[in-house]
Amino acid sequence: MKHNKRLQAFVGGAVLLTLLYMVIPLNTMISEKSTAKRFRMSHPAQIEPERYKNELVRVKTSDNTLMELPRWQIDQMKVLQVLLVHQKGENSKNNPVDAAMITSDELKLLQKALNFTDNLEVFRKFYANLSTDQKRILINVASLLEAQDLISLLAAYTFPVEVQKKLGASTIEQEGMIATVVDYLRKPEKIPLNHKGPILSIAISSDGKRIISGAAGMDHNLILYDLSAGKEIKDLVAETIPVTCVAFSPDGQYIAAGSEREVDSLIVWNGITGETVKILSNKPVNCLAFSLDSNYIIAGSEFSSYYKPIAYNVKSGEIISTYVDISTSIFLSITRVGDSFQDFRGSMGCVAFRPHGDDIVLGTETDSIRDNLVFYDSKTYKRKTKTFEGMRGKSYIAFSVDGKYLVGSDARRLILWNAETSEKIKIFNNPQPLFPIPLFCVAFHPSGQYVAASCRRYVYLFSCKTGMFFKRYGKYKKLNCIAFSPDGNYLFCGTNKSLVVFKMIDEATLDYIATQLNLAQARLLYRLYQAKINKVPVMLDKQDADYQIYLSLPQDVQKVVKAFLTFTSTLDVAEKEVQEKEKMLQEKEKTLQEKMNELRSSLFYVKGHLYGKTEKMREQKIKALKDMMQKLEKDSVDYKACVKLLDELELEAAFETD
Repeated sequence: MKHNKRLQAFVGGAVLLTLLYMVIPLNTMISEKSTAKRFRMSHPAQIEPERYKNELVRVKTSDNTLMELPRWQIDQMKVLQVLLVHQKGENSKNNPVDAAMITSDELKLLQKALNFTDNLEVFRKFYANLSTDQKRILINVASLLEAQDLISLLAAYTFPVEVQKKLGASTIEQEGMIATVVDYLRKPEKIPLNHKGPILSIAISSDGKRIISGAAGMDHNLILYDLSAGKEIKDLVAETIPVTCVAFSPDGQYIAAGSEREVDSLIVWNGITGETVKILSNKPVNCLAFSLDSNYIIAGSEFSSYYKPIAYNVKSGEIISTYVDISTSIFLSITRVGDSFQDFRGSMGCVAFRPHGDDIVLGTETDSIRDNLVFYDSKTYKRKTKTFEGMRGKSYIAFSVDGKYLVGSDARRLILWNAETSEKIKIFNNPQPLFPIPLFCVAFHPSGQYVAASCRRYVYLFSCKTGMFFKRYGKYKKLNCIAFSPDGNYLFCGTNKSLVVFKMIDEATLDYIATQLNLAQARLLYRLYQAKINKVPVMLDKQDADYQIYLSLPQDVQKVVKAFLTFTSTLDVAEKEVQEKEKMLQEKEKTLQEKMNELRSSLFYVKGHLYGKTEKMREQKIKALKDMMQKLEKDSVDYKACVKLLDELELEAAFETD
C-alpha cells in the first residue's frame, strides 16, 4: 500500500490534538473549568433561550414510551439530531423520532446528566451519587447517541488513564478498542433464515439489496430476504418442496426456482414482493438461468431420466425452444423445433448466459463425455463451433462480469478460459497438490481478479493472474453454494445449517488497521463500529473533525470504512436530495406529457362518418379545453395539462399572426 506519510502525519497530528483536547483526563491535559466552559459554549440553551424554551421534540423509545425533549438536548445527541432532520419538520406525537436503540430509563438518565452540565460541582455530585451500573449505562448511552460534549466532560475527570488504555484511547493494544473492530471485520456473519434443511442454492439481485435462497428441508425451502433492511420479505414455499436451483432476473423483477419433483417444478415469482407470477413446468428441473434481457429462462428439465435444455418465455409461460432427440424422433419434420438443442449430448448439469454477448454455455454431468461445455446461440439456439476442453463429468461454471472469461470446475480441476476464443488460459493450482481437494461450486469476483471455489468444507480464493490460491474461508460441515455480492464486498455461502457471509477485505489492509492507525483514526473506526452493530445512523459534516480523520486514512482503509463501517456525509445527503427532486420533476413532466397526449387525442379530433378522425379548428380546441377545465380541480394533473395545451395553442396563434 502506498501512503502519503507526510500528509497523513500532518492531518493525523492536527486531528489528534483535537481528539486529545476532547478525551484526555484532567490530570494530563485540561481542566474542569475549560471543559465546562467549552460545553456551555455549545449548549444551545445558553445561546437561544427563547427558541429552545418553547421547542419540544417528541421521541419514542424502545419500550414504546413517548417522551418530550427540549430541542437543545436533541442537538446534543447527534444520532437523534440526524433522525429529526430526516423527518423534515414533521415531528409530532403521531410521528415521533424513533429512538429504538435505547429505553426511556436510559434516555431519562442522559437527560439528567445534560441538565446538570451548567454547574460542574452539581454535575460532580450527580455523577458521584450514581451506582456503578448507572455510570456504565450513562457512558454507553452517551457514546451510542454520540453526545460528544457530554462524553468529553465525563472524560475530563471520570476516566483514569488505566481505563482509557483499556478503551484504546491512549494506546493501540490488542485489548484496546481497535482489536474489537478488526475482529468484527475478520469474522463472518450469519443471516437468520428459517430454513429447516441445507441451503442448496442462492442468488442475489443485481442491486445487491435482496437475496433468494433455496433449501431441501421439511418446509420453508425458499426465502426472499432484504439484505439492506436485514429482514425477511417472504417465505415463498411453505410446503415440502426441495429447491435445487434459484436465479434472479438481471433486471431484478423476477425470481425463478427449480425443483426435482413432478408437479410445479419451475415457478416464477415477483422479485420484489414475492408474489407468484407463472408456473412454467411440471418436469423435474436441476438447473436454470435467465436471459440477459430477463425475457426467458433456460432450464435443465428431465427427459427419460436425463436432463435436457428447454427455453421458456417468462411472461407467457410458453416453450420457445426444446430439446428433440433426432435419433428417436419418428415424426422429425413435425416435432423438430428449428435446430433447438437437438444435438445436446449427455445429461444437462449447468447453464449460464455470457454477459455482453449472445452465447449460452451448457454443461453435461455425464462422466463419459469429454469437453462437456458447449456454446449455443442465444437467439437461434443453434450450437456454435466453440468447445471448452478440460471438463469431464458434472461441471460448475461462472462468467466474469465483462463476459471475457469463463471459469469451470468438475471436482478434478479448476480451469480458466477465454470466453471469446475458447482458448484455455490457466489451470489453477490445487491447494493440496499431494492430496488434491475436489473443488465444486465456483464464483467469479466482480473485479475479475480472482475466483472462489468451494470444496464442501472451505472456500478457496484463487488469483486469475498467478493461478495460485491465496486465501481460505471456513471451516463448515458442508458448503453447498457460493455467490459474490454485485459490489464484490461480500461472499455468501450456503451451508447445511445457515447462510454465512464473509467480508472481502485484503489481509494487508486488516493488518494495517490493527497496527498502524493513530489514536484519532482508531477512535473514529470504533465509533463507526459501535453505530453499525447498534444500527444507528451516523452523519458527518465535511467540516467535522471526524470527517477530516476519515480523509487521513489510506485509500484502501477508506474503502473498508465506506463498505463495512458506513456513514453518511451531509454532502451525500444534499446530493441525494437533489437527485430525488430531479427524478420527481422528471416523473411529473413525463406524467404531464402523457396526459397532454391523452387530451389531444380525446379533445382535438372529431370522429367522422366516412374519413375517420378530423382535426378541430383552433377555436374549437380552446373551447373544449376550457369546458374541461371547469370540471377539474386546479391542482390536478389534468387541469395543468389543459393549461399547458392552451399555452401551446396561444403560441401557435401568435406565430401565425406574425
